[in-house]
Amino acid sequence: MIEQEPPGGWHTPLLTDQSEVYGVKFSQRRAWGLSIMTCGVWAAWWLHATRRRLDSELGEGRDDALTHSLLYFVPVANLFVIYWLWRDLDLLRRRAALEPMPVAGYVLGAVFLAPVFFAIALNRYNEYWDARLQGRALDAPVTTGEQVAIAVGLVVLALCLVLFALVVVVLVVLSSAD
Repeated sequence: MIEQEPPGGWHTPLLTDQSEVYGVKFSQRRAWGLSIMTCGVWAAWWLHATRRRLDSELGEGRDDALTHSLLYFVPVANLFVIYWLWRDLDLLRRRAALEPMPVAGYVLGAVFLAPVFFAIALNRYNEYWDARLQGRALDAPVTTGEQVAIAVGLVVLALCLVLFALVVVVLVVLSSAD
């Protein structure tokens, strides 16, 4: 018995509960808002989740998302992590017949203007999934991992605000003591 080829071909993943892995996009508003609101914790979660998606999509059996996520917090190593992420995204974009990304230029730009180049790369990521799934890419659902990242980030934000308030109080007390 010969099975009928699914829409988009055998190599196009089905849009089922695999939205963790395939076919999801993130809006700029969501990325910027949650990154700022969580003091970058959401961005670190996004990097990890995206690394997992790209590893899965490349189909080479790699699963180095945790290693890359940890290296992201190591100065200089983080540039390699970003380079590898964008290199793999560029490879996938080329496979989908999309415009190539100047990966080295993006990394160099990110050294000086990280948020701008993150936004550009996020657009390239979203374009890839739209092309890959023939316009059927979904907006990423809020997952448990993302909720945890947001909660941790809000705690970090609250601690930063408390620390800032304590510094202000100490400075006021010290200046009034003179």
